Amino acid sequence: MLQRKDRNILMVSAAALLFFFVVLVSVRSEGVWFAFDQIVSTFVPYVQYAPFTFLAVVLAFVFDTQAMVAYSLLIALFCWWRGRNVATTFFAVVMLLNAALLLLVKNIVGRERPVLQVMHETGFSFPSGHSMSALVFFGLLLYLLWGSAMSARKRLVLSGIAVILVLFVGASRIYLNVHWLSDVIAGFLLGISLLGASILVLRRITGKVF
Repeated sequence: MLQRKDRNILMVSAAALLFFFVVLVSVRSEGVWFAFDQIVSTFVPYVQYAPFTFLAVVLAFVFDTQAMVAYSLLIALFCWWRGRNVATTFFAVVMLLNAALLLLVKNIVGRERPVLQVMHETGFSFPSGHSMSALVFFGLLLYLLWGSAMSARKRLVLSGIAVILVLFVGASRIYLNVHWLSDVIAGFLLGISLLGASILVLRRITGKVF
């Protein structure tokens, strides 16, 4: 029998996955999202400014999917060295699963990137790997921190910083014109779904209900 919190997590995860498919169908059928993507992509070059572009490029390298996997592996190794529990290993496994899922979905959908890219990106566009990876990485990390002995004030500050970073990463992908708006939204939605499923599994593995 699922606890109330588990049911809530499951509902959010399922709703995010449902909306992900709604966006996907709209994009594939060249519906509303497709038209809005074209408008945003055409408008973006008019608001690009050198300092902002530099920051967006830095975010692109720091929060690349492969980099996020590497960070999670380093965190897991450090925590094992400090004698911490299995949750950090699960964290790294989820990030590897995230990378594999992204590769699979990108190749199935096969959507091309916008033409007017500020920096050259290879591979398919849908969904945004940076957006999804950042959300899963910080979401799961925050979940682990909220279950720690850290003070409530520090948890709130770190949560705020993490949310801002995730939103900035998503916005930077649109700003650099390496992704369509719907790519970023789909990345967030698929990330929420994977994050929710991962938290449910982790709660079963550890037996913790925080």
